[in-house]
Amino acid sequence: MKKTTKNVMLLAFAMRLNLTLATHSPGDGVTRYRFFKRDDKHPHGHDYHEGKELFTALGPKEAQSFLDGVATGIALANNRL
Repeated sequence: MKKTTKNVMLLAFAMRLNLTLATHSPGDGVTRYRFFKRDDKHPHGHDYHEGKELFTALGPKEAQSFLDGVATGIALANNRL
């Protein structure tokens, strides 16, 4: 994953939610952010092309929205909202 400030922030948020993140920039101007469930086999991340992803976001705004939704769902499940 390219180490931009936004990518680092998204990865840190994903890791707090027990997810990993891989990015792919195919050259069409839209970076893909693919989220995976973190597991023992891949504690630090997956390869973008592995499959079994939870969600693929098109661009950083959609990636942030996905993570916000996961965080809200976890909070609701734990009766924190």
